[in-house]
Amino acid sequence: MVYAIFRTAKYKTNHAIGGVMRHHLRENPGEVRGLDPSRTHLNITIGAADRPALFKAIKERIATATRKPRPDANRIIENVFTASPEFFQDMPYESQKAYLLQCVEFAKELYGPENVIGAYLHFDERTPHAHVIVVPIETSTRTTKKSARQVTTLNAGFYLGGAGKCIELQTRFAEFVQKNGHELERGQPKKD
Repeated sequence: MVYAIFRTAKYKTNHAIGGVMRHHLRENPGEVRGLDPSRTHLNITIGAADRPALFKAIKERIATATRKPRPDANRIIENVFTASPEFFQDMPYESQKAYLLQCVEFAKELYGPENVIGAYLHFDERTPHAHVIVVPIETSTRTTKKSARQVTTLNAGFYLGGAGKCIELQTRFAEFVQKNGHELERGQPKKD
């Protein structure tokens, strides 16, 4: 079987976010296992193209929140989209690129396009994949006895909170790629 693959990770600190960017921008290619330097020129960067631009985009997006974030809040969610290696076997570069760009569109639908600050499509590793960086700003209505108001806040839990939400996200991603004409299966959820 050939599977649709979608993983997430949350990051709080500048140090951790800088490490993520070191990988995405190939700042130290020796750290990347299975890297084929002859294919690095095929990689595509969308949005923040270097560390300063990424940190600026994060800061600007968090500044739009109407509620101050907690100091220990997750500042970004990194999403990795790919498929089983067999899916990409003998597939032309343009088709691989089209699939990964559809994955970026899925992230924009899921988190809102304003929250997606960078996407990094890698074709120089064994299996093509896309990393999509998101600032998890969520908008909700806070209601009191006297009023209701819109609040925007940094809230990774809104998107990834709990096993149930993560299982639902995996299902939504598989349905999305199937709807876009890709014959990819959703893996079996882990049993509790």
